[in-house]
Amino acid sequence: MQPEQQDRVIQLNLADAQRIAGRDYHEHVTPSTVELMLATWDMEKLDHQAKTNPYMFKLRYKFEATTVVRSQVVDFQRKHDLSDREIRWLKRSGHVRTTRTEMRIDTSRTMPILGWAQIAFFSLIIALMVLQVGFSKAPEWQQGLGFLSLLGFWFSIAWVMNKLYIWPWQVLKQAGVMDGSPKTDPMPTAAKSE
Repeated sequence: MQPEQQDRVIQLNLADAQRIAGRDYHEHVTPSTVELMLATWDMEKLDHQAKTNPYMFKLRYKFEATTVVRSQVVDFQRKHDLSDREIRWLKRSGHVRTTRTEMRIDTSRTMPILGWAQIAFFSLIIALMVLQVGFSKAPEWQQGLGFLSLLGFWFSIAWVMNKLYIWPWQVLKQAGVMDGSPKTDPMPTAAKSE
């Protein structure tokens, strides 16, 4: 073995936190962005940070809440195995309502019925517009462009109505939130005390 090879030392960091490897070498793992933290930390660590740190909660769920409500949101997410994205959409759509002291889950059928009614109404309007474009005296390429524009407009409206009214209700139903619960279900008192 040559003398320059004897001085070479290879050290591996197999831990997930910091360590002192020896002499003047100090190593630690620090995520460079919050997105990297959210993507790499385990759920227990993320849940603890979301409960205790209001800034991390806002970055994770995109809304602000008090300490009591933060704990209820995280417990609700754990209990029903929901993703962060689903919690955000439930909040945006109004199915998750928060006050300073509690989180409420709205499980009424009004929202999906309203969503389907709006999709049907806009479908009728778009169908009438398609007929107007089809019976116009415009050249075929302009009619085709009109059909594509109306189709794109209809799909964008249907997507928004689905995301805001229909899909969140289906998420609650699939997660088992609606099994024998009243129309507006507050979090149980056991979850409040944790």
